[in-house]
Amino acid sequence: FIQSSRSMAQISSTIGNDDTHPTHCGKSPIVTIYTKEGCHLCEIAYSVLLNVQSRIPFVLKEADITTDEALYNKFKFEIPVILVDGKECFRHRIDEDQFVMALSGQTRTL
Repeated sequence: FIQSSRSMAQISSTIGNDDTHPTHCGKSPIVTIYTKEGCHLCEIAYSVLLNVQSRIPFVLKEADITTDEALYNKFKFEIPVILVDGKECFRHRIDEDQFVMALSGQTRTL
């Protein structure tokens, strides 16, 4: 069980952009997590993302599905949903090794 005194939104607002990554022509991959407050699986996925980000630079963006009706209707039973450079790679759970492969360009798409 993961508990944090800061929300995912607070954490994501502190994450910077390192614009260097060897497999992306000088640009860091962009990882987007679709989430909502109180989602336990989202908290677990977020911790995996942050753990990997401590070793491999990427831009992390958070999209709260409750702020957009279309996103909510699309993902309400699917979160967390994780995209790497706009390609959906994970739903519900994230595997750290497969995520690292997706970051390196060995795309895992659903």
